Amino acid sequence: MCQRGNWYVLGYCHDKEEVRVFNFSRIKNIKIEDIDFEFPKDFKLENYFDPAVGIWLSSKEKMNIKLQFDASVGTFASEHIWHPKQIITQNKDGSVVVEFETTQIPEVKRWVLGQGRTVKVLEPPELIQQIKEELKDSLAQY
Repeated sequence: MCQRGNWYVLGYCHDKEEVRVFNFSRIKNIKIEDIDFEFPKDFKLENYFDPAVGIWLSSKEKMNIKLQFDASVGTFASEHIWHPKQIITQNKDGSVVVEFETTQIPEVKRWVLGQGRTVKVLEPPELIQQIKEELKDSLAQY
């Protein structure tokens, strides 16, 4: 899968004994083996990749994301495709609520921080806490 111009492959890591995402640019000393393998019967690619958001294996658990965008960016937020299965609600005050499910909380966190004060996380509580901690740590640098 290509994400942000980088190519990644999903595979079993024998060192960590789990399925992991590998960046092609970090792979060294490739050795081609003549070994067949089968996907586990319960394997689902969507448990590892959410191509709309990211491919980072931070969690396999989907979370409902609910973001409220300020009226000053309401048009932008309502016209932007944040996720192919998003639900957009325009409020009377011009603010916009965007909802979708993903496993990619770290990537959503980066999006939110990149939007600055124009967006507020409404759900999930874990993401709200992570944003608060990140902003507190950032502020401490100044």
